[in-house]
Amino acid sequence: MTPSAVIKREIVYRRPVEVVDSAFPSPLRSVSESIGVAVVVMFLLGSTGLLDWANGLPAGTTIGDTLSNLAQRWNDAMSYLHLTRFAELLRQAWQAFQNLG
Repeated sequence: MTPSAVIKREIVYRRPVEVVDSAFPSPLRSVSESIGVAVVVMFLLGSTGLLDWANGLPAGTTIGDTLSNLAQRWNDAMSYLHLTRFAELLRQAWQAFQNLG
């Protein structure tokens, strides 16, 4: 590559603009904890969706079969704890709330 083919550009870093004027940045630890809680809730209340996803993986593959079996066992455990029913009630309540407007 010849020197004339190189494009030189100055990189300018700008501070991110807050969405809300009065907003203040959250520490990374706080954001990480929030994401962690969301993932735990997702696994507890979303076992049916996880099972549907795992069952949609290609059958006959080691990873697909393993994930499908693990998701089935997890869904069975959440059903035993009645969390699948609770999740369904939450979905129905949310749907009813959306239909109000």
